Amino acid sequence: MTAQTEEASEAKNDEKRAAIASIKQLRAQEAASAMREYQQERLRVLARTERLRALRLSRESEASKRQTTSGQAVPIDSQ
Repeated sequence: MTAQTEEASEAKNDEKRAAIASIKQLRAQEAASAMREYQQERLRVLARTERLRALRLSRESEASKRQTTSGQAVPIDSQ
């Protein structure tokens, strides 16, 4: 090989390495972004679950209070 072809070969290898590094960096950024989105959705689901649980417990407590004051069974879902 001549010096010129070796330099050209090295330049191509450098370009390939740079492209591969760029692709890896992009994939890492996308993975981090996807993880953030996943965690945010998980927090939204947990918050919604807590809110719904509090509503259910409140509704059950009210039904229990009504049942003890009237002495009758009151369906939880009736409102």
